Amino acid sequence: MNTQVHPLEHDTGEAARFAVQSHPSTRAEYRRLVEKLTGYLPTWAARKKPGRKPNAERSPLSVAIGGAAE
Repeated sequence: MNTQVHPLEHDTGEAARFAVQSHPSTRAEYRRLVEKLTGYLPTWAARKKPGRKPNAERSPLSVAIGGAAE
């Protein structure tokens, strides 16, 4: 876990902008960008529940269905 304070942690304008985003995909995109650029998220942008792991393997069923077209 990162013990440093995130550069955006105390930026109330940025936190307010994040809070008014109503569409989940907009928040997800914001999180992806901030995490990609800084390596971690401020506490106010952290996920409430863990999301899907970005490098998770697909299930064997989805691989079989997707790879069946020859």
